[in-house]
Amino acid sequence: MARRQREVRALLHAYPEGLTAKQIADQLEADIVNIHAVLKLMVDTYIVGWTEGRPRALWAAAVIPQDCPRPMKQDRVLKAYAR
Repeated sequence: MARRQREVRALLHAYPEGLTAKQIADQLEADIVNIHAVLKLMVDTYIVGWTEGRPRALWAAAVIPQDCPRPMKQDRVLKAYAR
């Protein structure tokens, strides 16, 4: 699954305007059900719009800056809010 996520992420970065799950599946020669499952698990993908006619979600990948700090672990967050 991690390999497929890397493939989907790389493809979405190449198409910043977004791709449908079908377009992703076609380009990666993968099953669309598998692509839907991968997209739902990826926290850095989101829907940027819809297609004309019968609406289909256009998916894109978030661009995360290199200097973005890592989030705190949950136990540290809870202790910080408990103060």
